[in-house]
Amino acid sequence: MDNQRRKTAQAAQQVEKRIGFYVHLSVFVLVCAGLAAVNIFGTPEVWWAQWPFIGWGVAVVFHGLCAYGRGPDAVAAWRLRKIHQLAAADPASGPRSMSTSRGGMIGLLLIGILIGCLVGAAIMYVPLRDARDETQKAQRESTASATTAKELDAELQQASKARSDLEATAKETKNQLDQTQASKRVTEQRLQELTDQLTQAIAAREAAERALAEAKK
Repeated sequence: MDNQRRKTAQAAQQVEKRIGFYVHLSVFVLVCAGLAAVNIFGTPEVWWAQWPFIGWGVAVVFHGLCAYGRGPDAVAAWRLRKIHQLAAADPASGPRSMSTSRGGMIGLLLIGILIGCLVGAAIMYVPLRDARDETQKAQRESTASATTAKELDAELQQASKARSDLEATAKETKNQLDQTQASKRVTEQRLQELTDQLTQAIAAREAAERALAEAKK
């Protein structure tokens, strides 16, 4: 009979472990989903939700190992001894006291987890907000730099166009100057020819005047 009672107590203990693990796992999934939502919609610039997932996930894994009988033997032996002590002290109310104690421990565990999450969120809020502000500031500065770069590029294009127009004007002016110089050379040549003709005419006139003077004598 004692052996059967011991097996029943061990089975009840195992069931309580697994119930506690399921509750822990459910709270883990819900809180992690909430943290992920806060990270995605609150601070999408900085991804930080993986750290609570990893840290708390390790605790959930160990809890699962303990719940399914693969935990440390020292912990299992200690719990068995406590169960035997409580059962020996009050056989009638042993299972109920054990169940109540475990329920209280689970409740305290959940409250501690929730408080820890709230405290962690409160501690991380300020640096995350600062990181988000810095990211937004950097984005604004990047946008302003891009706008300034576009304006400078537009000014550079205008300057290039003005330079091209100026070069075209200078080329046209040079062509006109070359044409003017060519016209000047032609005019100078024509003037030289006329000067030569005038000199010859004057010389012919003087020769005619001398011939006429000699004829009068």
